[in-house]
Amino acid sequence: MLPDELQKLYDLYEQGAISEAEYSEIKQRLMKHDVAQKPDGLLGFDVKGYKALLHASQYIGHVAPIVGLVVPIILWSHARHLHPEVDTEGKHVMNWIISEIVYIVMFLLLGFGVLIFGVVAAAAFKRALGPLASLAVMSGYGIIYAGIGLIALAGTIFPLIGVLRVMDGKSFKYPLAIRFLK
Repeated sequence: MLPDELQKLYDLYEQGAISEAEYSEIKQRLMKHDVAQKPDGLLGFDVKGYKALLHASQYIGHVAPIVGLVVPIILWSHARHLHPEVDTEGKHVMNWIISEIVYIVMFLLLGFGVLIFGVVAAAAFKRALGPLASLAVMSGYGIIYAGIGLIALAGTIFPLIGVLRVMDGKSFKYPLAIRFLK
């Protein structure tokens, strides 16, 4: 870390191990090296850290759902033209976010369809389909809750895996993500 290195350098200067000119020269080199490690446009992060932030930003959605959709989009659009690897990782994140929405809508439509079928069947046939209609209604609820629960679980686990993978220097394509952006 730069502050630690600067403190060590200052300690050497204070002890008389290096001259004032050497202190100034080494300090300038350290400062230039630190600036080179944190490219402009990445909010003070290096590329690897910014990509991890991009994946981790999805967790904001657990607290504020709409913000959890907007923040990754803003982060991606902010730096996608500056660094190709941020653009690639951002596309993976965007594909996952869009896929989550598609899957949730799909489970809701399927679940409500089965639920409505059960209610209509129960009303139309009264007692003849009683147990079967009840099963359809319960199945509709089951599809909705199980489907959204699975998507929520994947939406919790996949971004974490994404953060870990990019911190290892690898890219992460979300499993089950539909490739809308290529």
